[in-house]
Amino acid sequence: VKKELPEGRGLWGIVNNAGVGHHGFIEWISVERFRQVCQVNLFGLIDVTCHFLPLIKKEKGRIVNMASSAGINAPPRLAAYSVSKHGVVAFNNALRIEMIAFDVGVHCICPTFFGTDILNIDRAIKEINAQYDQASDEVKKSYDGVLEHIIIGAKKVSDDASKDLSPVVNAVENALFSLNPKRFYYIGKNSMLLRLLASCPAAVFDWFICTFSPAFRPSMIKSS
Repeated sequence: VKKELPEGRGLWGIVNNAGVGHHGFIEWISVERFRQVCQVNLFGLIDVTCHFLPLIKKEKGRIVNMASSAGINAPPRLAAYSVSKHGVVAFNNALRIEMIAFDVGVHCICPTFFGTDILNIDRAIKEINAQYDQASDEVKKSYDGVLEHIIIGAKKVSDDASKDLSPVVNAVENALFSLNPKRFYYIGKNSMLLRLLASCPAAVFDWFICTFSPAFRPSMIKSS
């Protein structure tokens, strides 16, 4: 990158957007799978940012990190993904304050569900089945009958996801080029509701998810 830049110049901005999803209950997921998801979603982002920071500082530019509403809340069945995105938000927050001294802007995008490849339903179903199959017999017994409910929920989430990606693209563009960019961008269906719930007592959040989430409700297990 340095070879392609004019001598003595840096970069105005970088956008960290690489990411992988993951589906499955915590008891179904290996620690290695947690590591794999975090390696891409979190440590890859940190690595890229740290490598390019000197160039960004030269131009007093901007860094845009793609997190997720799952980095503000932690929905069931998405633990590995949520852990990685909470890490992105934490890294973003610390970096934003550290970069104030250098006039570098650090901005975080937190979308809800959009129809990107992360929500590919065929891959999601394959992954859900694979995670369940590798669980111990004891764990399988405790989740007996729930697999069908989870797959139906995953399909509903995928079907309801917005196919219009322009709000996310517009947020990234605004973060890079606006004279007054936001520190956080909450984008997508129910994004502000989820942000509000993150500020509520945990009991309120638990009640809401357990009552309205299409992905998982305790009754799916209790009735099985």
